Amino acid sequence: MLHINGLKKQYGEKVLFKDLDLHLRRNDRLALVGDNGSGKSTLMKMIIGIEYPDDGNISVTGNIKTGYLPQFIHQDFDEGAILYDEVAVVFSNIFEKEKRLRDLENKM
Repeated sequence: MLHINGLKKQYGEKVLFKDLDLHLRRNDRLALVGDNGSGKSTLMKMIIGIEYPDDGNISVTGNIKTGYLPQFIHQDFDEGAILYDEVAVVFSNIFEKEKRLRDLENKM
């Protein structure tokens, strides 16, 4: 589960969010929509722990794995890779478990 309580983030005079509360349970879905600079990427970075709020807290509990694919290409990006390959890195443990399951099914 994802719990966000009283989150605040601002840069200088620009307040991105203040007193933001959000609670997501397993199987919930959320879409972030907003203008450029409204804080969508900042919120995602705070959820995965590469950026920190000015106030409030974020907790991810249970067997939840988070990931973030930046919107801009960084130096380590393999220019020959397709988007699926980059996104698959986040889910590699699930793909490995699925492969193991298929191997066990075949043995049965």
